[in-house]
Amino acid sequence: MVAVAWRLWAVHRERDAVRDKVAGMEVSSERDALTGLLNRHVVEERFETLRAQGFETFALIDLDNFKAVNDRHGREVGDEVLAACGHALKGGEGRDYLTIRHGAEEFVVLLSGVDAYYRAEALRKKLPMKIARAVPALEEPVTASMGLIEFPDVGFEASSFEELYERAAQLLRNAKAAGRDRTCFERLTMLGGEPAPAEQNSASRGHVAA
Repeated sequence: MVAVAWRLWAVHRERDAVRDKVAGMEVSSERDALTGLLNRHVVEERFETLRAQGFETFALIDLDNFKAVNDRHGREVGDEVLAACGHALKGGEGRDYLTIRHGAEEFVVLLSGVDAYYRAEALRKKLPMKIARAVPALEEPVTASMGLIEFPDVGFEASSFEELYERAAQLLRNAKAAGRDRTCFERLTMLGGEPAPAEQNSASRGHVAA
């Protein structure tokens, strides 16, 4: 009887260990190992649900001249910069924004609620200070540029994560071309008209008709 009980206990323990390992693998597969942020595949799969929950602002943030950081300080310091950036941008459950590491030095922030543009811009502007505090080996500030899109919950239901990403990526390229360390903004509407962009607080803002 003792031997049978011992074998049953061992079987249950092995089964629980396997379950824990699988659960850990599932969690790790959803998160970027360096920054701890959600990865793009998880968010792409949940994007329709997130939109239904009110996440209607798509911000694409890219660190400026990041290659120069790696070239000057080495890959280890570059990883510290990325980890610090991820920590500074990290949202969470119950928060009005969440952040994804999209690849390399590129991050996507999805926001809900009012004043999303200003909240995203505040996150971007705080990055140089937060990175400098976390990575004292740096000799120069690491700034970031951003392409940001606000889209309504009516009329753009068919827009996929990838389609919004491509539009935000073009805005990001515009911000880089304009001198970096700034934001280019677009609010999608179903109305006509295309006013010229206006500069405001080092961020290029404009309304673009869909």
